[in-house]
Amino acid sequence: MKRRHSLSNRQTRYSNDQQNEFCTNGSNNLSSEQQRSHSAPPDYQEKAFSHKEKVKECRSKRKTWLKYSVAGLTPIEGTRFIAFKTPLHPYFFASEVTERHRFDVDAIVNHIASQNKTLGLVIDLTDTNRYYDPTRWIKHKVAYNKLNCPGHQVNRSEFFFETFLQIIKNFIAQNADNDKLIGVHCTHGLNRTGYLICRYLIQEDNWSAEQAIESFGSARGYPIERGAYIQSLYKIEKMINIGDCDDLEFLKT
Repeated sequence: MKRRHSLSNRQTRYSNDQQNEFCTNGSNNLSSEQQRSHSAPPDYQEKAFSHKEKVKECRSKRKTWLKYSVAGLTPIEGTRFIAFKTPLHPYFFASEVTERHRFDVDAIVNHIASQNKTLGLVIDLTDTNRYYDPTRWIKHKVAYNKLNCPGHQVNRSEFFFETFLQIIKNFIAQNADNDKLIGVHCTHGLNRTGYLICRYLIQEDNWSAEQAIESFGSARGYPIERGAYIQSLYKIEKMINIGDCDDLEFLKT
């Protein structure tokens, strides 16, 4: 039986600029702060970037992005979750980059469909709007949520997990009659993505931290790399086991 526990309502507050989110689906049950964060996205406009800005951005981001492969693009066994690195707009690829390096929204949807599965929701954790055009998801009838997560912060504020949790709950409530997948990505699909998915499995589905972390790594093809995130996940499991989840301020230590 799933363990029941409560979370503290005390959350580290971020400014509206830091927490500007885009949610196209399932925001009815979010808190007032989360509702304010789910504002309409800025228009995705390529013309907003000069050629010089594009070249500079592409070279720096693509270099680290290419270090991590797409891997299997398979769901975590026994869950709806599928983790992947961020898809990229074509302008991130120079002409000499081979087609096998290209990874966009269409490729993700088509690959999942080839496995006789359907992607129903994508949660974008990147802290930028430059990587790709999110309306591509909508064209494939995939709900899209933007949850801006600055690097190294996801385990230091309850805001991120509480918002992530509510998005998941809303989606599952609306899709209880199907098994549509939930895609989650940050830049590389490892750390922020891994932390939030694993915490959900530990806190909501009664998984052990070890099982969640290992299952995530197996499905993604890479392990969570940030030791602080792994430590936080084990701390969460410990607090759940002793029945003390009323105050998660300990995660910051």
